[in-house]
Amino acid sequence: MTTLTSGVRQAGRWRRPLPASVTSMAWPVWRQHRSALTWLGALLLALSATMLVAGIELHRLYAVEIRHGCLGSSAWSATCRPLQNTFGFGWPQTYTGLVMLVMQAVPVIIGVFLGAPLLAREYTAGTVRFAWTQGIGRTRWAVATLGLLGAAVAVLTGLLGLLTQWSVQPVAAQTSRLADRWEPGFFDSTVLTAATAALLAFAIGVLAGALLRRVVAAMAVTAVCTITVASLTFSRLHYWLVGQGTELAKDQAFGAAPNVGNLSNGTLYIHETVGPSTPGPAGAWLDRGWYTGADGHRLSDGAVNHLLDKYTGTGPAWLTRLHDTFWIAYQPGSRYWLFQLILAGGTLLAALLLAAATIALIRHRRA
Repeated sequence: MTTLTSGVRQAGRWRRPLPASVTSMAWPVWRQHRSALTWLGALLLALSATMLVAGIELHRLYAVEIRHGCLGSSAWSATCRPLQNTFGFGWPQTYTGLVMLVMQAVPVIIGVFLGAPLLAREYTAGTVRFAWTQGIGRTRWAVATLGLLGAAVAVLTGLLGLLTQWSVQPVAAQTSRLADRWEPGFFDSTVLTAATAALLAFAIGVLAGALLRRVVAAMAVTAVCTITVASLTFSRLHYWLVGQGTELAKDQAFGAAPNVGNLSNGTLYIHETVGPSTPGPAGAWLDRGWYTGADGHRLSDGAVNHLLDKYTGTGPAWLTRLHDTFWIAYQPGSRYWLFQLILAGGTLLAALLLAAATIALIRHRRA
C-alpha cells in the first residue's frame, strides 16, 4: 500500500516525522564522503608522523646543546661545533623550509580536492535532486554537510599546525629566521591560523563548485583563488597587519649595523625578530626603521646610503657624533597572540561569509 501523506500513524494518531538534526547527519555525511576524508586523513597523518619524528630528533639535539652549554660562551668548542653546524647548515634547515612549503600547500589541497568537488560532483551526477527531497531539506542538508566537514578540517589542520610549531622550535631558537614565530610562513601555521586558512580554502572550493557545477572547472578556479589568497596573506597582509599600532624606540646600535633592511623612501623595512644577534626588546618584531638628522627630520635615501657607506662599522657612537638618530617601529612580543586572534578571526569570518553565500545559493537555485 502506498501512502501519499507526509505523516505516520503512531499511538493511534498522526504525527509528522521530526526533521533530522545536524548531529544525526554525521553518519550519512561520513558514508557519502568517506573516500575523500580517508585520503585527507591519511595525508595529514603522514605529514604528522614525519613532523613528529623530525621534531623528536631536533629536540634531542637541542637538549644536547643545552647540556653542553653550546648556546653560551663555549659555542665553538669541539663538542659544540658539530651540533652548531648541524643546525646552521644541515638537514634542520632543509626540513624547516620544506615544512613551511607544506603548510602553505595544505589549505590549497583541501580546497581543491575536498571543497571543490563537494557540490560540483553532486550537481554533475544529479544526486542533489534526491538529497534535497528528503525530510531534512536542502538548507539543513547543506548546513550539516558543510559544518561537519568544516569541523573535521579545522581540527585536523589545527593539530597539524600545533605539531609544526613544536617541531621547528629548536631551529627557531637559534639559527633560522624562516622558523621564527613572527615570520609569515610560520605565523600562518599555528593552531589558529592553520585551521582557519584551511577553512577558508574549503569554503572557497565549495562555493566554486556550487557556482560552476563542474568538478574540473571548480577545482581549477579553487586552485587559482586559494593560491592567490595564500600569496597575498604571505607577502602583503602579514606585513601590513603586524605593522599596525607599532611602538617606537631609539636603537643606535642597530642603526650602526650593516644590512639593516631594504631601503625605500627613507624607510628601512627590517622585518626581523629580536634575538641573540639582533638588539631590541625581547621577543619583539622589528617592523621598520629610519634615520633622523639633527633637525629631527627623516633622512632621504641618498643621505642614508652616504651615512652607511661612510660610517658603518665604526660603532654606534658615530650616530651620536653626527647628531643623527635611528628609530625602530616594533611590535612587542606580548602582542603575538593578539595578532594571531586578529588574523584567525578575520579568516574565519571570511570563511563563514562564503559558506553563507553557498547556502543561500543552494536555497534559492533550482537543483
